[in-house]
Amino acid sequence: MEEKQQIFEPLSQYEKVFKQKHIDHVKNYFEELVKRSGVNEDENSKTVNQINIQRKKIDEVQTKLNKKRGLKTFLIVLIVLFFIVTAVFIFDLVQGQSLFPNLPSFVGILISVVAPIGAIALIITIIKTINPKIKNFEQILAKERSMLEELLTTAWAQVRSLNDLFDWSMPGELVEKTVPLLDFDPYFKVERADYMEQKYGLDPTLGVDHSIEFVQSGQIFGNPFLLLRILNHNLGTKTYTGTLTITWTETVRVGDKTQVVTRTQTLTASVTKPCPYYRDEELVVYCNDAAPNLSFTRHPSKANTMNEKEIERFVRKNEDDLIRKTQKAIKKGQNFQAMSNAEFELLFDAMDRDNEIEYRLLFTPLAQRELLSVIKDKKIGYGDDFTFIKRKQVNYIVPQHLQTFDLDGSPDNYISYDLKEIRKRFNQYNNDYFRHFYFSMAPLLAIPLYQQHKPVEYIYKDVYPQKLACYEHEAHVNALDVNRLKHPNSQTRNILKTSVVGHDDNLDKVQVVAYGYQTFNRTDYIAVYGGDGRTHSVPVHWVEYIPVDKTSQVYIKVDDELNRPKFNQAIKTSEGWVNNLERLFGSQSNPVVRGKTICFYADHEFSHDDNILL
Repeated sequence: MEEKQQIFEPLSQYEKVFKQKHIDHVKNYFEELVKRSGVNEDENSKTVNQINIQRKKIDEVQTKLNKKRGLKTFLIVLIVLFFIVTAVFIFDLVQGQSLFPNLPSFVGILISVVAPIGAIALIITIIKTINPKIKNFEQILAKERSMLEELLTTAWAQVRSLNDLFDWSMPGELVEKTVPLLDFDPYFKVERADYMEQKYGLDPTLGVDHSIEFVQSGQIFGNPFLLLRILNHNLGTKTYTGTLTITWTETVRVGDKTQVVTRTQTLTASVTKPCPYYRDEELVVYCNDAAPNLSFTRHPSKANTMNEKEIERFVRKNEDDLIRKTQKAIKKGQNFQAMSNAEFELLFDAMDRDNEIEYRLLFTPLAQRELLSVIKDKKIGYGDDFTFIKRKQVNYIVPQHLQTFDLDGSPDNYISYDLKEIRKRFNQYNNDYFRHFYFSMAPLLAIPLYQQHKPVEYIYKDVYPQKLACYEHEAHVNALDVNRLKHPNSQTRNILKTSVVGHDDNLDKVQVVAYGYQTFNRTDYIAVYGGDGRTHSVPVHWVEYIPVDKTSQVYIKVDDELNRPKFNQAIKTSEGWVNNLERLFGSQSNPVVRGKTICFYADHEFSHDDNILL
């Protein structure tokens, strides 16, 4: 393990050191996995080539089949038209009063004879020629698809040993290898959660309107951090609009005459009703008791969209405001005092800070310089796309670039039947993972005091009523199939909240309450005065959301020796605890392995005597 050296220049160190180092680590790590798996790359490559050839064959046959089906449809339309024409001209002959008076009668008789003959000829063509060809192409297509399925089965079997090796912990392990300063936990332990709550005041539950979908905990020199994806819910309002078109007649005078005209008007009405809204948010939570009394909020500036000259003009234009703000604060006995570095003040823009001494202690000239480099960057990272909120000892970083990237590290990001595709996905995902994560931490790494300040050694409590933190419980249940947890009438997203109701060794029994809404279509009739002098009821259709919830229970087992390869091996050999899960809870327990933990459904109680062992 490399020495945990401090990072004083996060932007330049990423570009000059960490970027290529991580690329090399990921590449070497993957090739070691391939070697360990024993996959024959040449055999897999041949099979994949056959699959690609087979797919082209299928596409060609499908194209030919589609053309024949299209021709058949076209002929059927012609047949129908022929019969319609025949019926029309026969009707004319019978009635003796032609719809086409200028058309000679012998032409009508001729059409009446030729059209049905043509229709019959087309029917025979479809039956004798088109249908057999369609059937033949369908048989060929079925055969080719069957061959494709066989090839896919072979390809999946060829790389199964490699796919089985992938685990959720790999992206974090690779980041640790590149930047030893960033220390990841195998799972979010209740001890660390208790420490963050007791020492730093972190909210242990977040409340019923928030559910943790993913959590990764870790530390920087003993200072804990969390990488979170949170599903946020709030009950707002939605405005629905309805329309009604009315008509009426009016008598108007035009010159010496009167005439009746028809008027038309579209009446509009709206209603506002309660409506739930859901929003996913990814963020970093970092606890550090340096500058423990300081709070502030800053939002992204537009610095990374401006060039140096534009930034200079922006600073010159606004630095007088800093002077006026300082003078105003002095007159009112307030705490604000602008720093001499106007560029930092205006681009970082933490004007609501409440402790000037600690603010300066935290944002030294070095910290200011490095934060500005992160903020103004246009090429290496993501520039100024982050919100930075400090509340005493808890720091929140909310980067925009993190909102479009999934950092859960799921093996599904690179599992495939094609070794070349797996290699491409693995390298791409893990390098993207590092860049997204690193630049989410960059605003914190740019502050030297946060790395220099190490917390006093803390002692965990000896006994806890559970193994995992509640954030980890919520992340696990959110990885399960929500359809098993939500109320059967729920038609919206669900907020999942957990509570521990039992604990046995390394096994947490967790109660899950899924909160959602059942929807009903409603119609309100709103009275609107129209141009005809009458009041009309305009229908406005809206949706009523009725809260529903369901309580379930799951079990989460922790084993520091567990990983996905071990789990997959147990499934293949049907050993031990896999048989116990199916025996006790049935095949629908659907266990989900994440890192060193396994989560599964349970429809009834079980005891320690049931011997659920990993």
